[in-house]
Amino acid sequence: MLRSARRTLAFGLLAVLASASSQPAKAINIQSFDLRWDLYTSGGPIFGKIVLDLDGLATDLPYVNTTALPPWLIALSIDIPGPGPGTGKFTKADYIGLDWNNDAGTVSFDFTEQLIGQNGWGTTCTAPYQGVCSFGLKRDPNGANAMNALYGVVGFDIYTLLDQPQYGRLNSFAPSAVSAVPGPLPIAGLAALLPFSRRLRRRPSGVAASGETLRPR
Repeated sequence: MLRSARRTLAFGLLAVLASASSQPAKAINIQSFDLRWDLYTSGGPIFGKIVLDLDGLATDLPYVNTTALPPWLIALSIDIPGPGPGTGKFTKADYIGLDWNNDAGTVSFDFTEQLIGQNGWGTTCTAPYQGVCSFGLKRDPNGANAMNALYGVVGFDIYTLLDQPQYGRLNSFAPSAVSAVPGPLPIAGLAALLPFSRRLRRRPSGVAASGETLRPR
């Protein structure tokens, strides 16, 4: 019975290896970025985090849609500190649209570096940058945080109520320090289990894995 179990384990591992080798691994290219908006007046800064599927984003810029978020925007969080109206934590659920213009597609990005400043994006771009280079979120007017969530106005400027109406600007869009996403189990990892199955096969039937003698039943 034990010998049959070993044989089943070995054949099962071989079947998984054969299946994995016959199917191409799905690409996973998800990256997290830290955002920072600095207010023109007192207060701030405002910090956020956005998680993007770079494979989907690469072919979809510029993206200007005020009624739908793109599928490659995986997650979003924004923290506006302090008491009073317009403060709190906001997520992807509070927004329904995104305006991300990279100069009509002429600006390409190195997503391993700070995005602000690349080819003038976020600093100069093609003047005036409004409508040509931009990054802004449209809040959900019917959402639970419709009156509080930070939202884009024009270009890279944002508006938030805070304790009073205030404006700010996106000054940092940088890769997070830790942003690794685990991929599929590599074939090499499965192959490493095969020697273990062979050792199981060679072990005397009266000896357990811990070295203790099995009691006859």
